[in-house]
Formats: sequence, structure tokens, C-alpha cells
Amino acid sequence: MEATRRAGVEGTTIHDLRHTAASLLIAAGADVKAVQVILGHSTATMTMDLYGHLFSEATWQAMERLSAIPLMEAPRAIEPPSTQFPGTSD
Repeated sequence: MEATRRAGVEGTTIHDLRHTAASLLIAAGADVKAVQVILGHSTATMTMDLYGHLFSEATWQAMERLSAIPLMEAPRAIEPPSTQFPGTSD
């Protein structure tokens, strides 16, 4: 193919380039739905059937990066219940 020859990757097919693009998207942290839309798959299931093994690795890599996220205490939506019963005192 002329385009791959000019790019210096002669012998590479369009399918090879498509697979590489999908793999790089996943490695960069794209979610399955985004990859599905970009590749034009009819369902996310189809994407997972083809690339699911790569998402598994990306999941572990994302989990390893969690320690770099500063954590803060979440605000309480509800005050904890009182331990004192009505009609009693401390």
C-alpha cells in the first residue's frame, strides 16, 4: 500500500493500524464505550470481545495510579444517630 510505504511502515495493513490505534487508546485510559464509538463497533460487547484483555491490564494500571490522587474526607450526608435514648441522660 502506497500510504504505508511512504510512512516507512511498508507491509503494515489498515487492520494493523486500526488495532494499534485501539490498543493505544486503551493504554491511554479510554473507556470501552469511547473505543467502541471510535472504532465503529455496533456494541461495547464486540469491543470487549476483541480488546477485553487490554482493558484488564489498563484497569490494574489505573488502580496503581490511585495513590497519586489526593484524598479528602467526604462530607456527611446524614449525621450519625444519637446513642442516647429518649428519656435518659448521661
